[in-house]
Amino acid sequence: MNQNQTKSKPNNIKQPTNKELDTTPCSRSFRAGDTVHHTPSGEDWLLATDEENGKVQACGWPESMDDAKDCKILEPASDSERMDMLKKWAAEGKGYEHERDSRTRAARRQLSSENAEVMYPETKP
Repeated sequence: MNQNQTKSKPNNIKQPTNKELDTTPCSRSFRAGDTVHHTPSGEDWLLATDEENGKVQACGWPESMDDAKDCKILEPASDSERMDMLKKWAAEGKGYEHERDSRTRAARRQLSSENAEVMYPETKP
């Protein structure tokens, strides 16, 4: 690059201020297997699936879903822990009630979007 050339930044991208960065609960999307603190309930949640559309879903019963902005990361999942959690929830769907579980559907969708291979219990040889 010669001295007449400069790197230009797109001027339509808003850069966050330090104050905005300090108040952001997490700089990345939450992922399956992450442990988060859910501020409104005061509970720590183990996430069943990746964050989607600004929402997170916890493991356990009854189904719990809330805004990701209300959570703070406590312990991030490794890539293998994330995949294990998604596979576990994707394989849960046995019978009508489990097929209705939004976590099962989300895990299958998220695995499918990454072209991950999951063998469901009903297709095992």
